[in-house]
Amino acid sequence: MLDKSFLRVFFNQIDGSTDVELELKIAEVEKHMKSFPKGCEAISDARFMLKHLRREMLERQFKPAATTPRGD
Repeated sequence: MLDKSFLRVFFNQIDGSTDVELELKIAEVEKHMKSFPKGCEAISDARFMLKHLRREMLERQFKPAATTPRGD
């Protein structure tokens, strides 16, 4: 299980990452996850990380741009 200090850094990095950086992080986690032995706790940790990285990417894609005129 991931510890609190790691999680704090992980979520801070997500917040501060560009879309390209997030895509690279997703690819890295996926790559390393394939090398873990089945049933290993690291696989569940990697899935947790992927879930949050992908969620952030989706939120960014569907979030309206702040500078887009609303047409009022």
